[in-house]
Amino acid sequence: SYRFYCAARDNVGNAEEKLAVSEASTAVTWPIPADTNMDCVVNVLDLLEVRNRLQKDPEVDDNWQADVNEDGVINILDLITVRNELGAHCE
Repeated sequence: SYRFYCAARDNVGNAEEKLAVSEASTAVTWPIPADTNMDCVVNVLDLLEVRNRLQKDPEVDDNWQADVNEDGVINILDLITVRNELGAHCE
């Protein structure tokens, strides 16, 4: 008999305990929500990511990354949030 396990670790070293796959679920919180491309720095690439997804459904594909303020809409408020975080980076 075989058992499969799942373990999650993000780019900054946060880890969850190992669970059987049948019990596993993961919720990831990125340290900088405005870092839409998850490269640990908020810059013009993040602004472009949001701009390119304006008015798209955050529930489709990976559009959720552009809904920076998590209000269910990708709009100017998300662009403003990214602009206000320009220069922020992971520790």
